[in-house]
Amino acid sequence: MADEIINVVDEFDNPLGKEWKSVCHAKGLWHKSVLIVVLNGKGEFLLQMRSTIKSICPNKYCMSAAGHVLEDESYEDAAPRELEEELGITPQLYFIGKFSTDHILPNNKINKEHYHLYYCIYDGEFNLDKEEVSYVKFFSVDKISELIKETPDQFTKGFIHGFTNFFKFKEDHGL
Repeated sequence: MADEIINVVDEFDNPLGKEWKSVCHAKGLWHKSVLIVVLNGKGEFLLQMRSTIKSICPNKYCMSAAGHVLEDESYEDAAPRELEEELGITPQLYFIGKFSTDHILPNNKINKEHYHLYYCIYDGEFNLDKEEVSYVKFFSVDKISELIKETPDQFTKGFIHGFTNFFKFKEDHGL
């Protein structure tokens, strides 16, 4: 995967500058990302299996679509870009909340990210970017919760944080 220049921010999401994504993870610099939840008409949650060639967390389940906010890009522009790049779809997105995480990634990389979380309802076909995504599959929320309890290592930490926050935000918004 190609390295990208992304926005560096402080712990409060205030802009500080720009840096390569790899440097941000190596030095533990705060930066911005988006997570997108795709639900189908039955309320099932779409998971993606990350490609085998991803530099971080290959072959792990993660959010329906996700990615870093590129230099000079907004959260609002990054979310539909990532959804179209990874899944080949362009449905209406709805912002549901934001949260931050600070944790160690595999290979001792440091992930300090501010996330904006979006969702959409979609029942159509997908056109996957095979460099990003091996496959996608809809699961019931109960099945995902069960899998997280039984085998948490098959999920990215970002997914687990996003999954938990999605339902908190959903409840907060009365959805």
